[in-house]
Amino acid sequence: MNTMNIPGFTAESSVYRTSGHYQMTVGFDANGGVVQPQACDVDCARECGEGECGDLTGRQRLQCLRQCFNRCGCGPQPQVCGPCQCDPRTGWSQRCCNPDGTNCSQRTCTPPGEGCTVQDDRTCLPWPLDDICWGSCERTCCRWSGCDLLACGVSPC
Repeated sequence: MNTMNIPGFTAESSVYRTSGHYQMTVGFDANGGVVQPQACDVDCARECGEGECGDLTGRQRLQCLRQCFNRCGCGPQPQVCGPCQCDPRTGWSQRCCNPDGTNCSQRTCTPPGEGCTVQDDRTCLPWPLDDICWGSCERTCCRWSGCDLLACGVSPC
């Protein structure tokens, strides 16, 4: 028979009869069942909920509780996304996950350098003559063709 050897831990010591009493309550789950990271300040959320939201009911109470949870670091954490990369078969995408590395998915993304920019060096007369302008204005738009060719075009504004 093999024995587990972790200092300070034995299987026998992990099974014991409790002497405490435990309570369970039914209530609003603002986190949608998501396990929150340790940055969540439960005391802050409780105090905020009881103090600021104590007299509110219905939708107003729900919105107030969500604000308290977010302010105290207990709200849902935004996903973290990797760089936008190109795969010749699927196009441009990035991998996004929860901060703890779970619930990952691939999302389409806007590749670097794609889009339009405007360089407007015009000066125009005030209204009602605002269509009289001088100077230059150029619009540059770039779009990826596949993974390796960035095509750009320049046009007047």
